Amino acid sequence: MHKNIPYCFLFLICIITSCQFVELTPEEKAARYDEAMSYFYEGNGTPKNEKEALRRLRLLEKQGCLEAGCKLAELFFQNHLLSYLEIDYEKFKEYADQGEPLAMYGRKLTGGLLDINDSEIGDENDYAQKTFRALMKIAKDNEPNIKPSVPKSYLCDIWKAIGDCYEYGEGVEKNNSLAFQWHLKAAEHGNMHAQYSLAHFYEWKNEDEKTKRIVEWSSMAAEKGDPMAQCDWGYFHVTGYGGVPKDSSEAVKWYIKAAEQDYSTALYRLGRCYDKGRGVEQNYYLAYKCFRKAAEYNNPSALYFIGEYYRLGIWVKKDMYKAKKWYMKAAHEDLDDAYVKLNKYFKGWKNDKNWKPRAKLCGTLSSLGEY
Repeated sequence: MHKNIPYCFLFLICIITSCQFVELTPEEKAARYDEAMSYFYEGNGTPKNEKEALRRLRLLEKQGCLEAGCKLAELFFQNHLLSYLEIDYEKFKEYADQGEPLAMYGRKLTGGLLDINDSEIGDENDYAQKTFRALMKIAKDNEPNIKPSVPKSYLCDIWKAIGDCYEYGEGVEKNNSLAFQWHLKAAEHGNMHAQYSLAHFYEWKNEDEKTKRIVEWSSMAAEKGDPMAQCDWGYFHVTGYGGVPKDSSEAVKWYIKAAEQDYSTALYRLGRCYDKGRGVEQNYYLAYKCFRKAAEYNNPSALYFIGEYYRLGIWVKKDMYKAKKWYMKAAHEDLDDAYVKLNKYFKGWKNDKNWKPRAKLCGTLSSLGEY
């Protein structure tokens, strides 16, 4: 098959391929892991390139780097796509069985979302405590100096996970003070998710200091590329929160950054900007497109506005049946506005065979507003 290809060229290909899977020392794995992660974040001297980051992590996983395999599962999980959860669970389980603490943490979380009865975990409280001890062991083993064999970005994820454990009482008694300390430690070392957590974690003596810190940490996380922080930063430009200059065009820019990462709240807010012509030229097609994308993640406000579009015939053909269907989807997500429209325009809708009522029905319009 290769008779027309020079043997020296084939030999070169073999050398390159074999070099990709050469056994690495722990220190080399750590360095390459941090290098791969540098491509995920903005503003760190390395051009943001998520495809390159994923390529490097996949290669490291094949070279036996447990941290890289676990990170790949986490990145899929952060997309909030239910279709990925079973893949995540199996990957987390694989590495959790090898004692990787972040994989143990992820295994319990994804298993809960999938409602999997994992007999190997046993008692959930015992497993949570075991996970917390494993996280703390790595943290303590790298005090006061980080070992060369441990990737710095991986250790930041460990610190962030410990903060989460203290915040939610997972495997340890709930302690907001200690949760804050671990989030702060990870945030100060550049972990964007910890930076975002801190933005909404501060309990300062006065509201001005709280606002100042929220803006400060949200800005850091947004610049790093955290989609939730980017979405908040867009909202700050809309409202002028914390002295951030009101600028609808700037808000749209930040919503787009977060929407490109499939963050449903950003997709919904971007849709509203297109819908109202706020910070961008009014475009009902793009608004509807954003709402539909956000609806894939069951964003209740997006579900509601798709119903509005069908009820009023905005961009799509007016269709009260479809409007009812989307209002009911939003009502299933406990959005009060949807109940109001269903009660107003669809008598007897509660008898629909597709309706599953919630415990308490509300009847007042909230903040989404009328057309």
